[in-house]
Amino acid sequence: MEIYPRGRIRGRALAVSGLCLLLSLPPLIRGRALWLIPPVWAAGVGAFLLFLRKYRTRRAIRLGIERDGLLREYREVLEERVSFYGTLGPEEKLDYETQIAVFLREHRITGVAGV
Repeated sequence: MEIYPRGRIRGRALAVSGLCLLLSLPPLIRGRALWLIPPVWAAGVGAFLLFLRKYRTRRAIRLGIERDGLLREYREVLEERVSFYGTLGPEEKLDYETQIAVFLREHRITGVAGV
């Protein structure tokens, strides 16, 4: 999992701008309903910014983990319950811890009675 995949972000930006351009062409060609063009582009920019927000949050989490490290309790759980964690090198451990922190930040985990 890439924290900040530039290629995917660039592809999404091109897709959104292409869609906005495609939706703007009919009013431009007909010369009518030109008032539709700014809302179409505003909606496209808004959709892209919402998409980008997810990756900025991931990057902030990653920088926080690299700066502060994972909580000691979490590391103890990893060492006790994740069999391959002890075989990872320091850089791989940091990447794995970051991926876990991002996952836990993005997903809510709810316990079920008896499980």
